[in-house]
Amino acid sequence: MTDTFVAPAGQPHPDLAQPHRAGGRAVEPWTGGGYAPAGLGVTTTADDLTTYARALLAGTAPGMAALEPRVPTPAIPDSQMGLAWVLTGPPGDQVAWHDGGTGGTRTLLALDPRNQQAVIVLSNSNSSVTRAGLALLGYPGEGAPVWVQRIESGAHSLVGVLAVLVLLVGAFRGRNRLGLLARLSFALAGVGLLWLAAPWDWIRGSVRLTGSSPHRPGHGGGRATAGATMEQQIPEEAAMATLVQLDFPSRGPWGEEMAAAYADLAQDIAAQPGLRWKIWTENAEQGMAGGIYLFEDAASAHAYADMHTRRLQGFGVSGIRALFFDVNESLTATTRGPLG
Repeated sequence: MTDTFVAPAGQPHPDLAQPHRAGGRAVEPWTGGGYAPAGLGVTTTADDLTTYARALLAGTAPGMAALEPRVPTPAIPDSQMGLAWVLTGPPGDQVAWHDGGTGGTRTLLALDPRNQQAVIVLSNSNSSVTRAGLALLGYPGEGAPVWVQRIESGAHSLVGVLAVLVLLVGAFRGRNRLGLLARLSFALAGVGLLWLAAPWDWIRGSVRLTGSSPHRPGHGGGRATAGATMEQQIPEEAAMATLVQLDFPSRGPWGEEMAAAYADLAQDIAAQPGLRWKIWTENAEQGMAGGIYLFEDAASAHAYADMHTRRLQGFGVSGIRALFFDVNESLTATTRGPLG
């Protein structure tokens, strides 16, 4: 992650997307290191966040224990808290996410470890992106803490509407100019509250994936602050071979007994779409069995892993683990790795 850093105070990166309030007013980006541990003032790129998300899904990122559920969080239904991560959904099928923002930006990083998917949403507006990001992972997002902002905004809006109504009533009934002026001042304050609450931002928008390379409107680079806009679509590439490591607790059989017992299963696996090969693995001492597979592409790998996991669960097997890796075929060929 070579393009991630804390911007010095008063020195935003020249390629930084301009932050905005929800109503469209441009605001200054937050810079400086004072709140860097909370993520404020951190500048990054979509490519760096993608690298981080891949490491998290692979389980190789530092501090993976932070993703373990620790305490329930009543404020967000069906969720638990890890260390800064919110874990939403039933055990074994949880979506891990964390959102945040500044005075003019909003961000979300959400992970679906079971399906090996991640969503990164970067916006240069302070309107929440949490619900939209979770929806991209297929989670309805009812537990997203958007309601907190809406309750606060709703109170502001209600006061503002009442203030305007008081002015209208006073204009028709009042004869005292001083009283009318007071009501006018009250109404203007109400309009200000309406502007702050921005209830028009509650209307659900649409999520649009555009572009073919990392960029931001009006800039040539690929850099964003915490929450800056990044309209990006991952470019289409040639399908990359995918390695799957799948293992689970087992009581045997082992060795030749396993070969005899699973001969028919081996034939079935050999006929799976997209499979190049499988290496059967076993460790009788640790009570673990499984295999290492090479598939033509990620879609075939995930489809097989889902099917085989359900099959093993039908046999009463639990504790199944599946890890997915892209394969660099050029380097693997140089080191004589099996690719065919």
